[in-house]
Amino acid sequence: MRKEHDLEKLRETSQTLKDYLASIAETAPGFAKRITEYNLNERATKELMECTEGAVVIVFSAEWCKDCRRNVPVLGLIAEATGLEVRVFGHLMRNAKDPNERWSIPPSPGEVKEFDVVRIPLITVLNSNGEEIGEIVEKREGTILIVDAITAIGVFDIQTDAWGLDMVVSGSQKAVMLPPGLAFVAVSHKAWALMENSTLPRFYFDFRKELKSARKNQNAYTPAVSLIVGLHETLKHIREEGLEGVFERHARMAEATREALKALGFELLAPDAPSEALTAVKAPPGVETDAIRQHLWARYGVRIAGGQSHLKGKILRVAHMGYMDAMDVIIAISALEMTLKDLGFPVELGQGVGIAEGILAKGV
Repeated sequence: MRKEHDLEKLRETSQTLKDYLASIAETAPGFAKRITEYNLNERATKELMECTEGAVVIVFSAEWCKDCRRNVPVLGLIAEATGLEVRVFGHLMRNAKDPNERWSIPPSPGEVKEFDVVRIPLITVLNSNGEEIGEIVEKREGTILIVDAITAIGVFDIQTDAWGLDMVVSGSQKAVMLPPGLAFVAVSHKAWALMENSTLPRFYFDFRKELKSARKNQNAYTPAVSLIVGLHETLKHIREEGLEGVFERHARMAEATREALKALGFELLAPDAPSEALTAVKAPPGVETDAIRQHLWARYGVRIAGGQSHLKGKILRVAHMGYMDAMDVIIAISALEMTLKDLGFPVELGQGVGIAEGILAKGV
Protein backbone atom coordinates (compact mmCIF):
# COMPACT_ATOMS: atom_id res chain seq x y z
CA MET A 1 0.00 0.00 0.00
CA ARG A 2 1.51 3.31 -1.06
CA LYS A 3 1.55 6.35 1.19
CA GLU A 4 -0.76 9.29 1.08
CA HIS A 5 1.02 12.59 1.72
CA ASP A 6 -0.16 15.82 3.33
CA LEU A 7 -0.19 18.23 0.38
CA GLU A 8 -0.65 21.35 2.48
CA LYS A 9 2.35 20.48 4.62
CA LEU A 10 4.44 19.76 1.51
CA ARG A 11 3.50 23.14 0.07
CA GLU A 12 4.65 24.82 3.28
CA THR A 13 8.04 23.10 3.41
CA SER A 14 8.94 23.19 -0.29
CA GLN A 15 9.58 25.83 -2.96
CA THR A 16 7.73 26.42 -6.18
CA LEU A 17 9.81 25.31 -9.13
CA LYS A 18 9.97 28.90 -10.37
CA ASP A 19 11.35 30.10 -7.02
CA TYR A 20 13.83 27.22 -6.89
CA LEU A 21 15.22 27.96 -10.35
CA ALA A 22 15.48 31.66 -9.48
CA SER A 23 17.35 30.88 -6.24
CA ILE A 24 20.06 28.88 -8.06
CA ALA A 25 20.38 31.06 -11.17
CA GLU A 26 23.83 32.34 -10.15
CA THR A 27 25.24 29.28 -8.39
CA ALA A 28 24.03 26.72 -10.96
CA PRO A 29 23.73 28.52 -14.34
CA GLY A 30 23.45 25.18 -16.17
CA PHE A 31 19.77 24.96 -15.16
CA ALA A 32 18.91 28.27 -16.85
CA LYS A 33 20.99 27.35 -19.90
CA ARG A 34 19.05 24.12 -20.29
CA ILE A 35 15.77 26.09 -20.37
CA THR A 36 16.99 28.29 -23.22
CA GLU A 37 18.20 25.29 -25.23
CA TYR A 38 15.17 22.99 -24.90
CA ASN A 39 12.01 23.14 -27.00
CA LEU A 40 8.86 21.38 -25.83
CA ASN A 41 6.93 19.15 -28.21
CA GLU A 42 3.70 21.02 -28.93
CA ARG A 43 1.55 17.92 -29.32
CA ALA A 44 2.85 16.31 -26.15
CA THR A 45 2.29 19.55 -24.23
CA LYS A 46 -1.35 19.69 -25.33
CA GLU A 47 -1.87 16.09 -24.25
CA LEU A 48 -0.33 16.81 -20.85
CA MET A 49 -2.71 19.74 -20.36
CA GLU A 50 -5.62 17.30 -20.65
CA CYS A 51 -4.43 14.92 -17.94
CA THR A 52 -2.63 17.02 -15.31
CA GLU A 53 -5.61 18.70 -13.67
CA GLY A 54 -5.35 18.38 -9.90
CA ALA A 55 -1.90 16.80 -10.03
CA VAL A 56 1.01 18.06 -7.94
CA VAL A 57 4.58 17.13 -8.85
CA ILE A 58 7.11 16.77 -6.02
CA VAL A 59 10.76 17.05 -7.07
CA PHE A 60 13.94 16.28 -5.11
CA SER A 61 16.91 18.00 -6.74
CA ALA A 62 20.57 18.91 -6.22
CA GLU A 63 22.40 21.67 -8.07
CA TRP A 64 25.52 19.54 -8.71
CA CYS A 65 23.55 16.64 -10.20
CA LYS A 66 23.79 16.48 -14.01
CA ASP A 67 20.54 14.50 -14.31
CA CYS A 68 18.77 17.19 -12.26
CA ARG A 69 20.32 19.84 -14.50
CA ARG A 70 19.00 17.98 -17.54
CA ASN A 71 15.47 17.17 -16.34
CA VAL A 72 14.31 19.70 -13.74
CA PRO A 73 14.46 22.73 -16.11
CA VAL A 74 12.40 20.80 -18.69
CA LEU A 75 9.82 20.17 -15.98
CA GLY A 76 9.83 23.93 -15.43
CA LEU A 77 8.97 24.52 -19.09
CA ILE A 78 6.19 21.93 -18.87
CA ALA A 79 4.78 23.59 -15.73
CA GLU A 80 4.81 27.00 -17.39
CA ALA A 81 3.09 25.68 -20.52
CA THR A 82 0.46 23.52 -18.81
CA GLY A 83 -0.12 25.17 -15.43
CA LEU A 84 1.06 22.01 -13.65
CA GLU A 85 1.90 22.62 -9.98
CA VAL A 86 5.50 21.64 -9.17
CA ARG A 87 7.02 21.79 -5.68
CA VAL A 88 10.77 21.36 -5.14
CA PHE A 89 12.99 20.16 -2.32
CA GLY A 90 16.39 21.31 -3.52
CA HIS A 91 19.99 21.61 -2.34
CA LEU A 92 20.15 17.90 -1.44
CA MET A 93 23.25 16.42 0.17
CA ARG A 94 24.26 12.84 0.90
CA ASN A 95 26.93 11.14 2.95
CA ALA A 96 28.44 8.76 0.38
CA LYS A 97 30.19 6.77 3.12
CA ASP A 98 26.94 5.83 4.81
CA PRO A 99 24.25 4.57 2.39
CA ASN A 100 21.81 4.32 5.29
CA GLU A 101 21.84 8.10 5.60
CA ARG A 102 20.68 8.50 2.00
CA TRP A 103 19.80 12.20 1.58
CA SER A 104 18.97 12.90 5.19
CA ILE A 105 22.07 14.83 6.26
CA PRO A 106 21.72 18.62 6.63
CA PRO A 107 20.81 20.76 4.83
CA SER A 108 18.59 18.19 3.17
CA PRO A 109 14.90 18.31 4.17
CA GLY A 110 13.21 15.71 6.33
CA GLU A 111 10.89 14.79 3.47
CA VAL A 112 13.65 12.67 1.91
CA LYS A 113 12.75 9.94 4.41
CA GLU A 114 9.03 10.34 3.84
CA PHE A 115 9.51 9.79 0.08
CA ASP A 116 12.32 7.25 0.51
CA VAL A 117 14.67 9.18 -1.78
CA VAL A 118 17.43 6.90 -3.06
CA ARG A 119 18.32 8.43 -6.44
CA ILE A 120 17.88 11.92 -7.80
CA PRO A 121 16.20 13.62 -9.42
CA LEU A 122 13.23 11.95 -7.78
CA ILE A 123 10.07 13.22 -9.49
CA THR A 124 6.84 12.00 -7.89
CA VAL A 125 3.31 12.89 -8.99
CA LEU A 126 0.55 13.18 -6.41
CA ASN A 127 -3.16 13.62 -6.97
CA SER A 128 -5.39 15.93 -4.96
CA ASN A 129 -5.59 13.29 -2.22
CA GLY A 130 -1.81 13.00 -1.95
CA GLU A 131 -1.63 9.54 -3.56
CA GLU A 132 1.66 8.71 -5.27
CA ILE A 133 2.39 8.22 -8.97
CA GLY A 134 2.00 4.45 -9.10
CA GLU A 135 -1.60 4.59 -7.95
CA ILE A 136 -2.37 7.54 -10.21
CA VAL A 137 -0.90 5.84 -13.27
CA GLU A 138 -2.72 2.59 -12.47
CA LYS A 139 -6.04 4.42 -12.29
CA ARG A 140 -5.53 6.74 -15.28
CA GLU A 141 -6.64 5.16 -18.52
CA GLY A 142 -4.12 5.44 -21.35
CA THR A 143 -1.18 6.35 -19.10
CA ILE A 144 1.78 4.09 -18.35
CA LEU A 145 5.06 4.41 -16.45
CA ILE A 146 8.21 3.51 -18.44
CA VAL A 147 11.67 3.08 -16.86
CA ASP A 148 15.09 3.02 -18.55
CA ALA A 149 16.95 0.41 -16.49
CA ILE A 150 19.75 -0.48 -18.89
CA THR A 151 22.50 0.10 -16.34
CA ALA A 152 20.34 -0.70 -13.31
CA ILE A 153 19.18 -4.26 -14.00
CA GLY A 154 21.57 -6.65 -12.28
CA VAL A 155 23.03 -3.88 -10.11
CA PHE A 156 20.06 -2.51 -8.14
CA ASP A 157 16.84 -4.04 -6.86
CA ILE A 158 14.19 -2.92 -9.37
CA GLN A 159 10.78 -3.83 -7.92
CA THR A 160 8.69 -3.68 -11.08
CA ASP A 161 5.30 -4.73 -9.71
CA ALA A 162 5.61 -3.19 -6.24
CA TRP A 163 6.53 0.19 -7.74
CA GLY A 164 3.75 0.11 -10.34
CA LEU A 165 6.11 0.15 -13.34
CA ASP A 166 4.44 -0.65 -16.65
CA MET A 167 7.51 -1.07 -18.84
CA VAL A 168 11.09 -1.65 -17.65
CA VAL A 169 13.69 -1.66 -20.42
CA SER A 170 17.18 -3.13 -20.18
CA GLY A 171 19.94 -4.47 -22.43
CA SER A 172 22.46 -7.28 -22.58
CA GLN A 173 25.64 -5.21 -22.54
CA LYS A 174 25.77 -4.08 -18.90
CA ALA A 175 25.31 -6.17 -15.75
CA VAL A 176 23.62 -8.96 -17.72
CA MET A 177 27.19 -9.72 -18.80
CA LEU A 178 26.84 -10.13 -22.57
CA PRO A 179 27.91 -8.21 -25.70
CA PRO A 180 25.40 -5.68 -27.10
CA GLY A 181 22.58 -7.13 -29.15
CA LEU A 182 19.70 -8.14 -26.87
CA ALA A 183 17.02 -5.95 -25.31
CA PHE A 184 14.69 -6.95 -22.48
CA VAL A 185 11.35 -5.35 -21.66
CA ALA A 186 9.02 -6.18 -18.78
CA VAL A 187 5.47 -5.25 -19.81
CA SER A 188 2.43 -4.88 -17.57
CA HIS A 189 -1.09 -6.00 -18.54
CA LYS A 190 -2.06 -2.35 -18.91
CA ALA A 191 0.78 -1.66 -21.33
CA TRP A 192 -0.10 -4.77 -23.34
CA ALA A 193 -3.65 -3.51 -23.70
CA LEU A 194 -2.39 -0.21 -25.11
CA MET A 195 -0.24 -2.09 -27.62
CA GLU A 196 -3.19 -4.19 -28.75
CA ASN A 197 -5.26 -1.08 -29.41
CA SER A 198 -2.51 1.10 -30.86
CA THR A 199 -2.93 2.25 -34.47
CA LEU A 200 0.71 3.25 -34.84
CA PRO A 201 2.15 1.56 -37.96
CA ARG A 202 4.83 -1.03 -37.18
CA PHE A 203 6.51 -4.01 -38.77
CA TYR A 204 9.72 -5.28 -37.19
CA PHE A 205 9.30 -3.56 -33.82
CA ASP A 206 6.01 -5.24 -32.94
CA PHE A 207 5.61 -6.70 -29.46
CA ARG A 208 2.43 -8.50 -30.52
CA LYS A 209 4.32 -10.58 -33.09
CA GLU A 210 7.04 -11.34 -30.54
CA LEU A 211 4.50 -12.47 -27.94
CA LYS A 212 2.75 -14.72 -30.45
CA SER A 213 6.09 -16.35 -31.35
CA ALA A 214 7.24 -16.54 -27.72
CA ARG A 215 4.18 -18.63 -26.87
CA LYS A 216 5.55 -21.19 -29.34
CA ASN A 217 9.05 -20.88 -27.87
CA GLN A 218 10.17 -19.08 -31.02
CA ASN A 219 11.16 -15.59 -32.22
CA ALA A 220 9.29 -13.52 -34.76
CA TYR A 221 12.52 -12.96 -36.70
CA THR A 222 16.01 -14.43 -36.73
CA PRO A 223 17.45 -13.74 -33.26
CA ALA A 224 21.03 -13.38 -32.07
CA VAL A 225 21.19 -17.08 -31.22
CA SER A 226 24.68 -16.99 -29.74
CA LEU A 227 23.66 -14.21 -27.34
CA ILE A 228 20.56 -16.13 -26.24
CA VAL A 229 22.72 -19.17 -25.50
CA GLY A 230 25.07 -16.90 -23.57
CA LEU A 231 22.10 -15.40 -21.71
CA HIS A 232 21.17 -18.88 -20.49
CA GLU A 233 24.62 -19.14 -18.87
CA THR A 234 24.71 -15.65 -17.35
CA LEU A 235 21.28 -16.10 -15.79
CA LYS A 236 22.47 -19.40 -14.34
CA HIS A 237 25.36 -17.54 -12.67
CA ILE A 238 22.96 -14.92 -11.29
CA ARG A 239 20.64 -17.58 -9.86
CA GLU A 240 23.57 -19.39 -8.23
CA GLU A 241 24.83 -16.20 -6.57
CA GLY A 242 21.33 -15.05 -5.64
CA LEU A 243 19.96 -11.56 -6.28
CA GLU A 244 20.82 -10.29 -2.81
CA GLY A 245 24.37 -11.55 -3.28
CA VAL A 246 24.57 -9.83 -6.68
CA PHE A 247 23.39 -6.50 -5.25
CA GLU A 248 25.75 -6.75 -2.26
CA ARG A 249 28.72 -7.58 -4.50
CA HIS A 250 28.10 -4.53 -6.68
CA ALA A 251 27.74 -2.26 -3.66
CA ARG A 252 30.98 -3.61 -2.16
CA MET A 253 32.98 -3.25 -5.39
CA ALA A 254 31.64 0.28 -5.85
CA GLU A 255 32.65 1.33 -2.34
CA ALA A 256 36.12 -0.20 -2.71
CA THR A 257 36.69 1.55 -6.03
CA ARG A 258 35.51 4.94 -4.79
CA GLU A 259 37.57 4.91 -1.60
CA ALA A 260 40.71 3.65 -3.35
CA LEU A 261 40.51 6.28 -6.09
CA LYS A 262 39.95 9.06 -3.58
CA ALA A 263 43.07 7.94 -1.70
CA LEU A 264 45.05 8.20 -4.95
CA GLY A 265 44.02 11.82 -5.49
CA PHE A 266 41.03 11.35 -7.78
CA GLU A 267 37.90 13.45 -7.17
CA LEU A 268 34.48 11.81 -7.46
CA LEU A 269 32.35 13.43 -10.14
CA ALA A 270 29.19 12.95 -8.07
CA PRO A 271 30.37 12.54 -4.46
CA ASP A 272 26.86 12.69 -3.02
CA ALA A 273 25.24 10.38 -5.58
CA PRO A 274 27.76 7.74 -6.63
CA SER A 275 26.64 4.87 -8.83
CA GLU A 276 27.12 1.24 -7.88
CA ALA A 277 27.52 0.34 -11.57
CA LEU A 278 30.57 2.51 -12.28
CA THR A 279 32.66 5.22 -10.67
CA ALA A 280 33.29 8.49 -12.50
CA VAL A 281 36.26 10.57 -11.30
CA LYS A 282 38.24 13.66 -12.20
CA ALA A 283 42.00 13.07 -12.51
CA PRO A 284 44.47 14.58 -10.01
CA PRO A 285 45.66 18.09 -10.94
CA GLY A 286 48.35 18.01 -13.59
CA VAL A 287 47.46 14.57 -14.95
CA GLU A 288 45.61 14.23 -18.26
CA THR A 289 42.79 11.68 -18.31
CA ASP A 290 43.58 10.59 -21.87
CA ALA A 291 47.22 10.01 -20.92
CA ILE A 292 46.10 7.78 -18.05
CA ARG A 293 43.79 5.75 -20.26
CA GLN A 294 46.35 5.30 -23.04
CA HIS A 295 49.14 4.29 -20.63
CA LEU A 296 46.86 1.90 -18.74
CA TRP A 297 46.08 0.00 -21.92
CA ALA A 298 49.49 0.15 -23.60
CA ARG A 299 51.55 -0.78 -20.52
CA TYR A 300 49.26 -2.85 -18.31
CA GLY A 301 46.47 -4.10 -20.59
CA VAL A 302 43.73 -2.48 -18.51
CA ARG A 303 41.06 -0.49 -20.29
CA ILE A 304 38.79 2.11 -18.67
CA ALA A 305 36.42 4.59 -20.30
CA GLY A 306 36.65 8.35 -20.59
CA GLY A 307 33.96 11.00 -20.51
CA GLN A 308 31.41 11.75 -23.21
CA SER A 309 29.96 14.96 -24.61
CA HIS A 310 30.95 17.97 -22.42
CA LEU A 311 32.91 15.64 -20.08
CA LYS A 312 35.13 14.25 -22.85
CA GLY A 313 38.76 14.43 -21.74
CA LYS A 314 37.76 15.52 -18.23
CA ILE A 315 36.85 12.32 -16.38
CA LEU A 316 37.55 8.60 -16.13
CA ARG A 317 34.85 5.96 -15.73
CA VAL A 318 35.79 2.76 -13.93
CA ALA A 319 33.14 0.06 -14.32
CA HIS A 320 32.45 -2.52 -11.61
CA MET A 321 29.43 -4.50 -12.73
CA GLY A 322 28.48 -7.80 -14.27
CA TYR A 323 31.17 -10.48 -14.35
CA MET A 324 33.56 -8.33 -12.33
CA ASP A 325 34.64 -9.46 -8.89
CA ALA A 326 37.03 -8.34 -6.15
CA MET A 327 40.20 -9.23 -8.05
CA ASP A 328 39.12 -7.17 -11.07
CA VAL A 329 38.87 -4.14 -8.79
CA ILE A 330 42.30 -4.86 -7.29
CA ILE A 331 43.86 -5.19 -10.76
CA ALA A 332 42.30 -1.91 -11.92
CA ILE A 333 43.42 0.03 -8.83
CA SER A 334 46.91 -1.49 -8.96
CA ALA A 335 47.31 -0.60 -12.64
CA LEU A 336 46.12 2.94 -11.94
CA GLU A 337 48.66 3.32 -9.14
CA MET A 338 51.52 2.18 -11.36
CA THR A 339 50.30 4.36 -14.22
CA LEU A 340 50.24 7.46 -12.03
CA LYS A 341 53.78 6.70 -10.86
CA ASP A 342 54.93 6.13 -14.45
CA LEU A 343 53.46 9.51 -15.43
CA GLY A 344 55.39 11.25 -12.66
CA PHE A 345 52.55 11.74 -10.19
CA PRO A 346 53.64 11.30 -6.55
CA VAL A 347 51.77 8.23 -5.41
CA GLU A 348 52.50 5.59 -2.79
CA LEU A 349 52.22 2.19 -4.43
CA GLY A 350 49.79 -0.05 -2.59
CA GLN A 351 47.91 2.77 -0.91
CA GLY A 352 44.74 2.47 -2.97
CA VAL A 353 45.05 -1.30 -3.25
CA GLY A 354 45.24 -1.63 0.52
CA ILE A 355 42.08 0.40 1.03
CA ALA A 356 40.23 -1.59 -1.63
CA GLU A 357 41.37 -4.88 -0.12
CA GLY A 358 40.11 -3.87 3.31
CA ILE A 359 36.64 -3.15 1.96
CA LEU A 360 36.47 -6.14 -0.38
CA ALA A 361 37.60 -8.51 2.37
CA LYS A 362 34.32 -7.85 4.17
CA GLY A 363 32.55 -9.92 1.56
CA VAL A 364 34.91 -12.88 1.58
